[in-house]
Amino acid sequence: MSLPHWALKNLSRAQRQSPPGIVKSLTQSAELTCSHSISSYDTILWYQQSGGMGPLKLIGYVFSNSEPPPFSESKYKMIRLAVLNSSLEIKNLDPGDSAVYFCASSMAH
Repeated sequence: MSLPHWALKNLSRAQRQSPPGIVKSLTQSAELTCSHSISSYDTILWYQQSGGMGPLKLIGYVFSNSEPPPFSESKYKMIRLAVLNSSLEIKNLDPGDSAVYFCASSMAH
C-alpha cells in the first residue's frame, strides 16, 4: 500500500526543500531536507499540514549547533547538517503522515 503523494512547499523563497514529493509504503521511513541562505537565521523549524489545508502543526525545531529540543523521537528524527541545512526523517509511516511538510528558518530570540 502506498501513501498519497506528499507535496513539499516553501514558506519563503529563501528556503529550498527536497525532494518535491515522496511516495512510500506504510512502515517505511521518509527523509526530507531543507536549506536556506540567510546565515543569521540560526533556527530551522519543521511543520506538517494535514490534508494540504488548515493549520500548521509544529513538529520540531533545532537551533544552530545544538541538539533538538524534545519531540516525538520515536516518530521523527531531526538533524542539523550545518547552520544552513537540516533534515527530517519520518519513521514508520502511517496514513496520518500523508501531508504537506514545510520548513522555515528564523533568528532565535
